[in-house]
Amino acid sequence: MQSLAAQALSSEHSGGRIGSYTFSHVGMGECARFVAQHGIDVDALFTDRWKIEDAETAYKEFDRQVRGKAVIEF
Repeated sequence: MQSLAAQALSSEHSGGRIGSYTFSHVGMGECARFVAQHGIDVDALFTDRWKIEDAETAYKEFDRQVRGKAVIEF
């Protein structure tokens, strides 16, 4: 059985699905360990980057649910 972290990281765009996960503190720790142990380039997971000044536009895009994963940088 795949770990929660592995499921979250491998579900992106698989089979046309776009996934989103909210982790508990335990799940977040598991995910961080998985990323570190497997040398995953976390920056490569994000398809879009937004400046904090553009947060309103970013959230409108998030609501459309037609893009990949995004991060708001500040």
